[in-house]
Amino acid sequence: MSDHNGSLWDAGPKAGQNASNSSSLLAPGKKSLTCITMSHAAGQPSTINVVPLKYNEVGSGVDTIERAFIQDEVMIYYSSVDTAPFYAARWKIKHTLNLLGAALQRRMLTVNRGESVLLYGSPENNQPIKVVGFILKLLEKADAPELTRRKAEFRGKIQSMVKDAFGSEVQDMYDLQVLATAPEAQRRGYGSALVTTVTNMADAAGRDTWVVTAGSYKFYEQVGFVVVRRDALGGDNPKWNGKPIPIHLMRRSVRKGGQTLERKLE
Repeated sequence: MSDHNGSLWDAGPKAGQNASNSSSLLAPGKKSLTCITMSHAAGQPSTINVVPLKYNEVGSGVDTIERAFIQDEVMIYYSSVDTAPFYAARWKIKHTLNLLGAALQRRMLTVNRGESVLLYGSPENNQPIKVVGFILKLLEKADAPELTRRKAEFRGKIQSMVKDAFGSEVQDMYDLQVLATAPEAQRRGYGSALVTTVTNMADAAGRDTWVVTAGSYKFYEQVGFVVVRRDALGGDNPKWNGKPIPIHLMRRSVRKGGQTLERKLE
């Protein structure tokens, strides 16, 4: 999954989960945005329907994100110094608000009612609604000083990479902000279907797409992204005992006619 604003991160499916035969983008407002036929190793096709996340599915989406990110390196980099009280409650409130706001803006997609979720931004719609942004900033006031420093480090590195790689061009691009699949639902192509839905939207609009990820860059390579910049977290932080955490800025250039994936699930 990826969160280039520093509030979440990128955990999503592992490399090798993707597979699809065809996809068709329907007009916004339809019940199904994308129908993708998957070809599994066993030879049995299945159809994945990508739809907007409903309000009553937000709780399931939050649970998916929590479980998908529990071993994520960047989340550990944050959570290891999050010493403020009520960590679990703050985390759930924060991401419930984030997903509710994104669902209201219709930039939150899902497969199987929150089992796999993707929050994305378009050039016209890539920021949380004001009231959600305000509350999220209030919640960050509870952050310990070291957590504040680590978030600032992450955001600063991403801003620097984006400015260096894209400049003002980033304003005209789509971006993938949060991608997560429940552990028991991985290796079914859900993450690929969600990403392909957004990149097909970007293709239809004549736009490129970008994402920031740590350990999932191989997955994004398989759905058409290339690494354009690299950096690392924690390398200069004496309070971090782990290894530097690589982060990757990736880009997918616009393609005519959208993207068709042709792989088999192993």
